[in-house]
Amino acid sequence: MANKIYAILGFSGSGKDTTVKNLLNKHDDLQNLVSYTTRPMRVGEQHGREYYFIDNAEFNAMYEHGQFLEIREYHVANGDTWYYGFSTGEVEEKLKRGNVVIVIDLQGYIEFKEVYKEQCVGMFLNVNKDILINRIIGREQLTWDVVSEAVRRLNSDTERFENVQDYVDYIIDTDDSEYTLQVVEDIIYNKQ
Repeated sequence: MANKIYAILGFSGSGKDTTVKNLLNKHDDLQNLVSYTTRPMRVGEQHGREYYFIDNAEFNAMYEHGQFLEIREYHVANGDTWYYGFSTGEVEEKLKRGNVVIVIDLQGYIEFKEVYKEQCVGMFLNVNKDILINRIIGREQLTWDVVSEAVRRLNSDTERFENVQDYVDYIIDTDDSEYTLQVVEDIIYNKQ
């Protein structure tokens, strides 16, 4: 049986990164795909762990050399644009070694699914919007810009994930990270 890509999708603040971190800490047989990004590193993040943090010039050079399986861009409230992308080489290398978990948005998942078909299993974390706002705001010192960005992200995610149920394999209704981890583990180890 071919190794699989388990894709975790959800709005900002839904617990995607926490879920993947918990999976990787608990299961040695899973690998994480790390996305490249031009967004600034947050406190506590590390290059190569959460993301490969690179500048726009390096991202553009990789893109021009066809090194990305998929890319996406996010326009943030302050006018900046952040780019994200998964390296085709890293995807192929890690799939040869075993199962992979990734955090990805809907468009990226659709692109992965076109290439990897049944090897790619999508799980959408459906979290209450009030909880999402509180989680996003709680990441940084509370300012008007932080609140504006949280609302912008929620509105953007609402649009970006419209009709997500038509594409992913599982919708996980959850507001609790422990429950989320249990459901995702059940999907990975018992349903596939």
